[in-house]
Formats: sequence, C-alpha cells, structure tokens
Amino acid sequence: MKNILYCVLLLILVGDAGCFSQEEKTSTSKETSKTTQPNPITLSLPVCTELPMLGEDSSYGHASSLKFLLWPEDKRILYVSFISGSEEIKNKVEAIAKEWERCCGMTFDFHSNNKADISIDFQPGGSWSFIGISSAEKVPSMNLGWLNADTKEEEFRHVVLHEFGHALGLIHEHQNPKNNPIQWNKDLVIAYYQSEPNHWSLDAIERNIFKKYQDLQINGSTFDSLSIMLYAFPKEFTRNGYTTHRNFNLSEQDKEVMKLLYP
Repeated sequence: MKNILYCVLLLILVGDAGCFSQEEKTSTSKETSKTTQPNPITLSLPVCTELPMLGEDSSYGHASSLKFLLWPEDKRILYVSFISGSEEIKNKVEAIAKEWERCCGMTFDFHSNNKADISIDFQPGGSWSFIGISSAEKVPSMNLGWLNADTKEEEFRHVVLHEFGHALGLIHEHQNPKNNPIQWNKDLVIAYYQSEPNHWSLDAIERNIFKKYQDLQINGSTFDSLSIMLYAFPKEFTRNGYTTHRNFNLSEQDKEVMKLLYP
C-alpha cells in the first residue's frame, strides 16, 4: 500500500448535494457588506445544498457509522433507472457515468428491471444527488435538471461525473479539513449566497460552504485541487487570494480513492 492516503470525503449526513447551472451568471448583492467587494463581480457558481443532520438515534448520524454510506461489500452492481429524459441524453449520461467503473469494482447497470439503487430525473431547478447508500431510499435519488442536448461537452462531463461521485459516497472537496488552503472571505461569500438566486440563510452558508468536517468524520487525506468533487471559487472569495477551478475529468486521486473504497 502506498504511504500516501488519497483524498475522499465521505458524508456522515444522509442528504443530497446539489448544484445549479454553471451557466447561471449572477452578480453579488449590491447591498453594502462589511468587506469592500470588487465592483462589479460577475460569478458563475454552482449552488450546493445538503439535508440537515439526522437525529441522535440514526445509525448514519455519527462518525462511527461513516462506513454505512459506502455501498456494502456484497453490493458491486448498482441498478440505475431513468424517470424521464430523452434517449440521447440518457445514453450520454450512461457513457460518462461508466468512467467511474474503470477505476473501481463497481458496475452501473442501466438496463435491468431490478429495483433501482439510483433513480435519475431531469426536473428543472438544479442538479444534485443523494449520497452513497442513501440513494437507494429515494426516488428520485439524483436530478440532472439542466442537462440537455445543447449542454457543452465539458459541462455535461463535470455534472455527470460529479453527481455519480456523490452516489458512490463522496462529498465536496472544499469541505476537506486536511491541508485545505482556502481561507474564506466570509463577508463577501455571505453577501453572494444571500443574494439572487440563492437567498440562503446564514446556517445554510455555514453548513454548505464554510463547514469543514472533522478528521474523525472523513476517510481521506490532503486537499485535492484537481478532484471532480471540487467547485470553482474566485480569488475574491478568499482572504489569501486562493482560487479553485472547475474540473472536467477524474483526478488521479479520485481514481485511487475508488480503488481503495471499492476494490
């Protein structure tokens, strides 16, 4: 085994992780914030959400039950069904999702009549997926609401690979606590996510942007700037000028993670 522990964040919430269109460009709130904001700042950011923590009696709600969000060892075929969508779009989703199969022991079966482990809809309003085995309890468990025949190839790839990463048990890389270089400019970030089109509460911003998981809550190593699970944030969002970019392919660490999780 290599000495390097590869990065993977495993959600201890049974929830969804969602992202609105990368093409929905908005400006930060014009209201005065405590921090001087760039003027203008036009951003193209996805919106990510999670369901709240489950109750204290939940087997999923604690660091000790982290493993329960992984698919069990005797479950290496995940049955996938579509609730809606054209044949063209469905075929494209299938082809891209199967890239995960090349780096782990999991298989996505899109053509079985068995009960779906992952059910996909294309309702307007966003793209999101439930995490790991919580997918099996939800219909739909994934929504790809803004993919269509005109979506650019790189965007299509990012969304499908990212959301199927969630379905396999991964969460967002910006919440990795290990050697994470992001130092948030909180006033500006809050102003952005409280404005159109998000209207997030302070609690939602804290949970979905600023929150970093404790070491005991994750199985992973250092922050991976190339991960498919990382979103793009501009340098204005950080106090140290650190910026992230949108990735369109599985990183080497993404691939190694899956080899370890699902050999």
